[in-house]
Amino acid sequence: MHIDIDRFSNINSQFHKWDERYKIISILILIISFSVVKSFYLVLTIPILALIMVTISRLPLYFVLKKLKLTLIFFLPLFILLPISSGGEIFYLIVGIKIYKIGLHLAISIFLKAISILICIMIMFGTSRFDRTIKAFYHLKIPEKLIIMILFTYRYIYIYMENLRKLNVALFLQGFKKTSNLRSILVSSSLIGNLLIRCYDQTEMVYNAMILRGFNGKLISQFRFKASKTDLFKAIIIIFISLLIVGLEIII
Repeated sequence: MHIDIDRFSNINSQFHKWDERYKIISILILIISFSVVKSFYLVLTIPILALIMVTISRLPLYFVLKKLKLTLIFFLPLFILLPISSGGEIFYLIVGIKIYKIGLHLAISIFLKAISILICIMIMFGTSRFDRTIKAFYHLKIPEKLIIMILFTYRYIYIYMENLRKLNVALFLQGFKKTSNLRSILVSSSLIGNLLIRCYDQTEMVYNAMILRGFNGKLISQFRFKASKTDLFKAIIIIFISLLIVGLEIII
């Protein structure tokens, strides 16, 4: 099992060829512009812009939708609760249940903005190798300790998840089935404890191995960024679109 956020980082597109530093700054500004939009009609255009970016990035649509699957489940209660609890003008009446217009608009707005922002984040991370993205954050003066923590989390979390899978398989082969009784809870607790001990031991071994190889807490990479006029031009376009969105929000 592996985190495949940069699975398609070798595709040839304008986003893939973009200097990571300019790409991160530009997309973060675009995300901020998405988040401040309140006009409902303007909110409806944001997902269209996000989908256009996906098309330009050439990331497979099934890959993007797969990453958004959990988000759709998370926002399901939002669509159920907000339209029936916000009050105000009644939009529709279903079997005695009042659907309020304000709540429905609010639920749709939050959902569309969240989906669009997540798509932008996927484009930002999915169109470059993860180590190059991390290096770009380092050049943008993000705290080095935080960067190293993210880098090692990305590198080793799949190993811990694989250990969890092996422990679950071992329990299954011994006839264990997850239920709601006390024995099942105790076994599951022991499983989590066992996993934590294994992770701690493996972390200590990795740390000792890095110390022996001369690791001093500094992020070292042989890659060097070389920005071009094209990278700057792309950044200007994205920032202009962001300012246009904010300007339209103010006017509307």
